[in-house]
Amino acid sequence: LALNIHRAFPLVDGIVVERNGRIIFTDLGMDKMRAQRRMLVYDDRPIRHPASGLQLGVDHRILGKARVVQCDKALSKAELQKGFDPSIGSRHKVITQ
Repeated sequence: LALNIHRAFPLVDGIVVERNGRIIFTDLGMDKMRAQRRMLVYDDRPIRHPASGLQLGVDHRILGKARVVQCDKALSKAELQKGFDPSIGSRHKVITQ
């Protein structure tokens, strides 16, 4: 049963290519995404050692949640849910929930 669910709803990641108000467009086409899927919009910030400058890791900051409303061949359109960060824009990352 778990394998069937994983096959039907695989974990997929991509990027925001454009934002218009509460609508975002991502680079996830219909081969990877379905309408009504939920996704997280997030940003990565490298954490560096103050003395050496060596990157120690990455801080993942969730900027908002979205629900896919339309899928085309090479992109998907999603509506941001209430409480999203107004800084969301192109090049932010997305991942399915």
